[in-house]
Amino acid sequence: MRRSDASARGVIVSIKDVCDLYNTDMIASIAFGLRSYSLRSTQSEIGSHCQDIFRPNVRRIIDFFVIFYLPKLVPLLRPRLFTEPHAEFLRRVIQLVIEERERGGDLRNDLIEMLLTLKKEADLQKDKSHFTHHRDFLAAQAASFEVAGIETCSSSLSFALYELAKQPLMQARLRREIRETFEESPAGSLSYELIGRMQYLEMIVEETHRKYPIVPLLERECTPINKKRFYSLRPHAECYARRGMPIYISNLAIHHDPKYWPDPDRFDPERFSAENKSHQAPMSYLPFGAGPKHCIGMQIGQLQIKLGLIYFLRRHRVELCEKTVERISFDAKFALLASEHRIYLKVADCL
Repeated sequence: MRRSDASARGVIVSIKDVCDLYNTDMIASIAFGLRSYSLRSTQSEIGSHCQDIFRPNVRRIIDFFVIFYLPKLVPLLRPRLFTEPHAEFLRRVIQLVIEERERGGDLRNDLIEMLLTLKKEADLQKDKSHFTHHRDFLAAQAASFEVAGIETCSSSLSFALYELAKQPLMQARLRREIRETFEESPAGSLSYELIGRMQYLEMIVEETHRKYPIVPLLERECTPINKKRFYSLRPHAECYARRGMPIYISNLAIHHDPKYWPDPDRFDPERFSAENKSHQAPMSYLPFGAGPKHCIGMQIGQLQIKLGLIYFLRRHRVELCEKTVERISFDAKFALLASEHRIYLKVADCL
């Protein structure tokens, strides 16, 4: 079979695995200042380490439970978010990248550049206690990007592609918007402003977050105003919340409540058209939380997902195949919202 014939017919892939590799490359560039080439070689060291944190085992489940549900016991039990080999890898990589940047003087608008700027400011002020002098603090900044930016974005991206494969007309409309946007750019590349004007892409991403909120449970702490000891939940419920009490909010349940979202299991980007958004009930859409504790990485996460959809669908289309699951079921053992089964799709070149 000729290569062009095979490309036209398409290949069946586990789309989540492809999205993992893409987001590993993105985070490697943003957080570590490196080119990981995970999409070219699935055996890259940084790709392997980035996936390590999301491989569950009994010890990690216990550590996660303590961190999120028994925080007062953290100083005593000292749970670990990262394994020791993974933590040492992060320290080594960040140290090497910073030393290389300082020797070469290269400028790159990324996290490493920001850390170097802070380090230079601390050196000028002769502040030996500044956090930039502690390699664990430096590595922790990159680690936070790794935790927040790989699994969350790759899951959202794979869910979006799954829904687009189920609705070819919707996919065609998005691909048309992508093509028209590239035609607007004289250099054939995209700017942040051009991406921001892609309204249908925005609607697709928002509806994906509505149907599949990757962090399905929001955690808050009760802090009554006026220093009161209790906060009344009346008229919504006949109970009180005590100051300091942890509060857990299921945004997955809210996003699938027909009171706020009619026919909630249907993937419908038109819910987020300019006209329909104005009718949404306040606090009924919480994929990134709300208020002063909302997700600080919301903007960069959204951009990662949009870029993934743009460059994937610019030259490829996704279709259902005999191995595609009819309906997504969620993995109860996973802390984030994840599919219990692999999502297989047929990927073909766009001729």
